[in-house]
Amino acid sequence: MKIELNLNESSKAEDSTDDQPERPLVPDGNYVAEIIESQEQISGKGHSYLSLKLSICEGPHEGRWVWDNLNINHPTESVKSLARYILGNIVKAAGLVGIDDTSELHYKPLSIELGHKEKEGQYKAKNVIKKYHPAVTAPAIDNKKALKELDNMPVKQVDVSDQTDTPIRDNIPF
Repeated sequence: MKIELNLNESSKAEDSTDDQPERPLVPDGNYVAEIIESQEQISGKGHSYLSLKLSICEGPHEGRWVWDNLNINHPTESVKSLARYILGNIVKAAGLVGIDDTSELHYKPLSIELGHKEKEGQYKAKNVIKKYHPAVTAPAIDNKKALKELDNMPVKQVDVSDQTDTPIRDNIPF
């Protein structure tokens, strides 16, 4: 996670989501998604955290965004450990062994188990990511089926006894 941070910048009033109509939540379930943004943010209490923006890649909710925040630099050790554990699961789900920068996680398909959190006080109801898993996509299943079909195909026998050991001169330089 590399980030340039300018504390003099503030959010603009036109970026406020208060005037925008509330979108229904994505239903709870498993979805294939990709991380499309990752950046360090500062909480109201001054702690930095990793903010992830994910885009759902398949199905009727394709293109919808969900977010996850990981307190990987929290002063409380148990909070920090949990966040780093989740980040490790994300790295594994993306098919990587380790990362030097969170941008390495961008656009890698992974499966998310999505739930929701009910409205609480001034906060609206929101989707929450419960777990991260390696993505299981339809082409991987189709590949297994295709390989099984190949195993069942008849093998054609070719007679190679009439071929010579003389190299072919075709002017190809390799």
